[in-house]
Amino acid sequence: MALHFLRAHRDLRSMGIIFEMDNSAAIFCLNRQGSSKSETLLLSPSALQLLKKALFLTALASGFRTSQLRNLTRFPKWTSFADDMSSVSLTAFPSFLTKNEREDHRLQPMLVPSWFSQGAHHPLCPVAALKSYLDATLDSPLQALFTSEEGKQLSSQRISSLLRDVIEEADPGKAPRAHDIRGAASSLAFMRTFFLV
Repeated sequence: MALHFLRAHRDLRSMGIIFEMDNSAAIFCLNRQGSSKSETLLLSPSALQLLKKALFLTALASGFRTSQLRNLTRFPKWTSFADDMSSVSLTAFPSFLTKNEREDHRLQPMLVPSWFSQGAHHPLCPVAALKSYLDATLDSPLQALFTSEEGKQLSSQRISSLLRDVIEEADPGKAPRAHDIRGAASSLAFMRTFFLV
């Protein structure tokens, strides 16, 4: 198992994606095939597994706070996939303001690029994970992007709990905080802009 983790970590490093250990372990957990807790996230995943994977990878790729994740919408106008699935543009409900926004100064939509490996979406691609989640929840009556298995909009606290669950499952004994993912997201954004040697 350690060998699989090291290979997964090496693959992510080769893509220019380097995470802190907690997030590396969570990424490995999301990518593994077969485990005692979650049989697989790649083959016949449950609704909760799809939600966790899409939520974690979206949080990691976007750096959004839980309040922003809660206020994303599934309307194509505000969650828009590129025709070639090379990216997704994410915008919160128009009535939602983040803590650093005003009515006259809104943030631009977040453009999340796909992650590719050998010409195909990487198993940990946030765009592919989000698309799979949306396809599996087409019958959701709500406008919210992330909903519970019962079809209710997730609270910020529940989103935070799900993010911590992914990290805790991957790295038991840690005291993860959902906010830690934002730090890793900042590193990702920096590395997408600057190549580090």
